[in-house]
Amino acid sequence: MNYPGKLLGTAIVVLWLAAPAKAQKIVALQYIHEESFPFIAELVAPGASEMALSESMRLVAVTHKGEQAARVSIYTLDETGAPAATEPMALELPRRGPLAAHTTYALGVTFHPTLPLLYVWQDVNAPQDQAETFEHLLIFRVAHGKAELVQACGKGSDYAAGRKVGYIAFDDRATRLYFPNLTRMEKGKPVNGIGYFRIGKNGLVLPEDGTAEAGFMAQSEVAFSLYIPHDNAGGFVPVSDEVIIFAGAAGPISWDQVEARQRFSYVGVWPPARPYRRIAAHPTLSVIYMSLLGTGYVLQLKHAEGYITSNFQATTITGPTSRPVVLGNRKMVAFGAKNQIQFISIDDRGYFLPEFRRAVVSSDDVSALSYSEKFDKFYVAVEKGK
Repeated sequence: MNYPGKLLGTAIVVLWLAAPAKAQKIVALQYIHEESFPFIAELVAPGASEMALSESMRLVAVTHKGEQAARVSIYTLDETGAPAATEPMALELPRRGPLAAHTTYALGVTFHPTLPLLYVWQDVNAPQDQAETFEHLLIFRVAHGKAELVQACGKGSDYAAGRKVGYIAFDDRATRLYFPNLTRMEKGKPVNGIGYFRIGKNGLVLPEDGTAEAGFMAQSEVAFSLYIPHDNAGGFVPVSDEVIIFAGAAGPISWDQVEARQRFSYVGVWPPARPYRRIAAHPTLSVIYMSLLGTGYVLQLKHAEGYITSNFQATTITGPTSRPVVLGNRKMVAFGAKNQIQFISIDDRGYFLPEFRRAVVSSDDVSALSYSEKFDKFYVAVEKGK
């Protein structure tokens, strides 16, 4: 596939920390017992892996692992933001083209901030050389209890197949939709990439040549670099019109789409080369949080227009299994773990406070989470109801 973006030069700011004790501050947490958490809203979604929330449409979308991986479940919320007493809508991913016989599965999901559109990033278990016709991005119009496929794109030789992680996210103006999992051979070696599609006012991907007829080619910008992780870009945090931060294998990485001399910069965090890192942003502060899956470490870092400081906090919780979720109204950051959610308190500047709370839920892998500032509800997917 041909892209308007070229292979980008890379200037790296590396600030390795040999051990967590060399971070600015290690926060020792004290457990605070709570009898109940009335703001938690449970959604029964077996095998849940990711979640997206639309406050305007009062919908929650959940992706699954295992037998239901080719499905997205869509839950309705009532006027208060509580889950409605109705069965979720089961959105089956369409089997299209020559790869219809292969197994497809949803990885990432997000809603348009103002339009009734749901975006699903999907993948397929098929050899890379056979998957060039597979469309990774599906856009559905969701209304009146039904979902209609209105656009499909994201195909070509640069789109990797068979990946296990695939987050997508909008920028603040909903003019770019960031996507993961590109790969390209450079001098006989694979180089990984990420990119974004340009989104029109109707919420659809803009065509490259101004028309959307047969042979549709998405208008996109991409970046390939040795510093973009293979299969492990654990989330996107748009922080300005030109800069995003994403979770790399080494730590948080910023991508500047304007500054040619320093396209990428990152802060390496201990332990190095851990592949499973997840990232989230504070809704109002220039602060990001990161969970290091499989280690128990979680981090708080500040940034200035995407340029990340090396002056950060670290603490430990019971092995996190999810990306962080920030509860701005309640001044907490939540992390899923086996059979529980752990809430770390934060102050007005976004710094960790030395206290945490634990809520027990019925799920071995608590990874599908979301929070509504509007409704003050924290949504979690569980295996079964109470």
